[in-house]
Amino acid sequence: MSFQRKRRFRGNQYSKPKKPAVQLSRSAAKLADASYETASSSHSGLEGYRLVDMNVLAEFLAATVVCNKCHGQVTLSEDEDQRMGLASKLVVTCRKCKHKEQSYTSKKINRGAMDVNRRMVLAMRLIGCGLEPLKHFCCTMNMPGSLTESSYSGHVTILRRCAKEEAEKSMKKAVDDTRHLYEANSNGTVDIGVSGDGTWRKRGYSSFHGVGTLISIVSGKVVDISVKSSYCRACTMCQKKEGTAEYDEWLSKHVPECHKNYSGSSGGMEVSSMIDMFKRSVAIRQARYVEYLGDGDSKAIKGINDSAPYGPDLLVEKLECINHVSKRMYARLEKIKSDNKGKQLADGKGLDGKGRLTLAVMKELQMCYGRAIRENQASLEQMKKAIWATYYHRSSTDNNPQHHYCPDGEGTWCKYNKDASSYSHHDAIPEPIAAIIKPAYEELSSDDLLNKCLHGGTSNVNEGFNNILWRIAPKSEFSGLPTLELSSYLAVIRFNDEEGGVLRVLSREGGEDIGRHAMVTAKKMDTKRIKKSEYQEKPESKKRRHYQRRERKKKQQKAVAKEGVTYGAGQF
Repeated sequence: MSFQRKRRFRGNQYSKPKKPAVQLSRSAAKLADASYETASSSHSGLEGYRLVDMNVLAEFLAATVVCNKCHGQVTLSEDEDQRMGLASKLVVTCRKCKHKEQSYTSKKINRGAMDVNRRMVLAMRLIGCGLEPLKHFCCTMNMPGSLTESSYSGHVTILRRCAKEEAEKSMKKAVDDTRHLYEANSNGTVDIGVSGDGTWRKRGYSSFHGVGTLISIVSGKVVDISVKSSYCRACTMCQKKEGTAEYDEWLSKHVPECHKNYSGSSGGMEVSSMIDMFKRSVAIRQARYVEYLGDGDSKAIKGINDSAPYGPDLLVEKLECINHVSKRMYARLEKIKSDNKGKQLADGKGLDGKGRLTLAVMKELQMCYGRAIRENQASLEQMKKAIWATYYHRSSTDNNPQHHYCPDGEGTWCKYNKDASSYSHHDAIPEPIAAIIKPAYEELSSDDLLNKCLHGGTSNVNEGFNNILWRIAPKSEFSGLPTLELSSYLAVIRFNDEEGGVLRVLSREGGEDIGRHAMVTAKKMDTKRIKKSEYQEKPESKKRRHYQRRERKKKQQKAVAKEGVTYGAGQF
């Protein structure tokens, strides 16, 4: 069977989609796209919520406010029977004529819900907290009560629906904004490249929940997300009744709202998520994901192509994350060292010891290999030449200099090619070791592998999204599918549209105003984060962090050498 693919490899040059002449960083571009418009307020800035000591407020009213009927003094009290979550019903009573005026401390939104409760549930979720932390907050602040479990769950349900709508809008826009960069197919779809990754709530691939995401290679925004769950609390509780008529009746009503949407191993959640998202890409995004950049730690690409989401005549192209490819060098050297442990080489020595294949040398070779890939994305031949330059440069000796692959010229990093007469090969890798590690270089410089690295992309953007997700839904706290779905949608909105996008979730249900103070603060937070991100991307900042990591490692090694082994499983 022949496969027809729309390839963007032309010779040894990877053809990226055309881009505008002026380029912002991805983070800055997101900030430029974000909307911070709010409805104008007629209260001259007097809006939103404040934490107020009720005694102070009562004394203030008693000293400054009089009854509008008899001009008598007033007192402030609270109708505790009418309290709704965090919203209290305040009663102002005239001491003289007993006239009363009453009002809630929060406005009502849809279906009689209180705005303060909705905002508090969203706020607690965004900082990675649920109902119990909210109760601790109320307890510490001497606030009467909190939300009930049923009320809290109701707010989560509504917020999940609103967040899903906003997230779907954001993900569709992420594809539409880059549509003009690609050539449209006859049916109106476009072929784009995506990076994919799966993440789990619990390590060790024994998690009940997993999340798969696809991010556009060009825009760096999430284009689709899939949340998998192999656990349902209700099903677990009713499992003992399985096989009875009562269970069958219960199950028929429970199926539509069951939280279990996946059966299989936790490790297979990523593959299942990717297959689902690829199959629905044409229907919901009017796009085909013809290139898939993954980290190589799952069978996702095999599962995608086996499912043939775009028919039997189109295979999805696999691209490699260059960071994960560079790590393969260390893994190969580590395996070589393990396989030859205790063996004597041709010079009568082993692999270990000073001047041999130490961990520091292995790390150096990995870094050089990765740099050769990153700095030569324009040409396959140049990339291969740079990789072999690192091998021969480190294995060269004074009697056998091998710098024919090293770059020439004034700007070369090779000191031998700069001045051969004054250069000494004092740290060369011994010839027997160079011979035993050469197969690793041959394997990791193959055309098939390096062709998948010419795009120069990494899966760092996926890791960035995962970081945001698990800050909203911490791995240390267990939660069910509804909460994880809400957290995932909020993470998509925050990742694609910054804080201002997250706040728009509030306006989707009931049409309540987001608030001027909320949007001003959101813009400040986003601007500060962008400045920090751009600073960390500067070469001098990266160099400083690299130096600090190296110094910390040296300090740790000195401490271990001085103190000896102080911790080890079963060693004491």
